[in-house]
Amino acid sequence: TFAADRVAETLIGTYEALLGAGASTEWSDEPPEQSDRVRVIELGMGWCPPEYGGLSRYFSDLFVALRELPGVEARAVVTGPLDVDEPGVLVGPSAGAPVPVRLIGLWRTGKRLAADAEVVDAHFALYSLLPFLTWARHHRKIVHFHGPWAAEHRAAGHRSVVASMKRMVERAVYRRADAIVTLSRTFADLVVHDYGATPDGCT
Repeated sequence: TFAADRVAETLIGTYEALLGAGASTEWSDEPPEQSDRVRVIELGMGWCPPEYGGLSRYFSDLFVALRELPGVEARAVVTGPLDVDEPGVLVGPSAGAPVPVRLIGLWRTGKRLAADAEVVDAHFALYSLLPFLTWARHHRKIVHFHGPWAAEHRAAGHRSVVASMKRMVERAVYRRADAIVTLSRTFADLVVHDYGATPDGCT
């Protein structure tokens, strides 16, 4: 478990540090003088519920906590379906769709928000690589490290060629991040030593 509200408050400080200044708020309905929020796209995997995996639960709890704080204007992009409509959450293709369909659909959904965003905050390497290489190339980028995806695949006895491809995706995403969020010192050390991230970029 983790304290979503505490992580959310820390993230706002990270967003502001990366930007170095306050931001305008095209997304907000409030007059500019009443709102000074960092505009963020949160790239997730799925939404909890109905997706009950650890990453999706973390993402959903964190996004809800961010949504309640005054310092950020956040939008989330996830695979479907959702049990109920969630404010600020844009739904892409179904989680059961073929991988290319999911990748292109999520890319298009996120791109709709790109022009008005300042920070892209990503939670799953596979869904983050295409945006990082294209419409998010000039945004400030944060990645949450939820564990060694490729190593877990290999440890489960799956084909090494697939694990190698996953590792290539992970390294490409982590090396493009301006900051990497981990929930333990062990994960921080792992992302530095195994994926080439810089120690100063890990929080």
